[in-house]
Amino acid sequence: MIKDVTNVILKWEGGTKTGSALLFFPAYSANRGNIVCYAHMGQHSEACMGYYRQCRNPSTPQQKEEAKNLFAEYQRSFPSEVFRVVKRDTKNMRIERYKQN
Repeated sequence: MIKDVTNVILKWEGGTKTGSALLFFPAYSANRGNIVCYAHMGQHSEACMGYYRQCRNPSTPQQKEEAKNLFAEYQRSFPSEVFRVVKRDTKNMRIERYKQN
């Protein structure tokens, strides 16, 4: 049986030495202008697209490691889902996300 693949975007909020990793899910249903996100402390919530755009791709070894660990934590919570890391939220992803509401 072929499973659906869930796209996930790894981002970094905050400064180079401080901050934290976030996961964004462009395919999950969200209110118009928002995107679903996951953080270690806050778990799931919606973030506005302006906030998503402020977050950067993890660039330092420490940021990449923290993002990788957060992604692994999320995968352990949903072992039956298949995830694919993508670089950005596209127009087609936004259309599909908002169509679900």
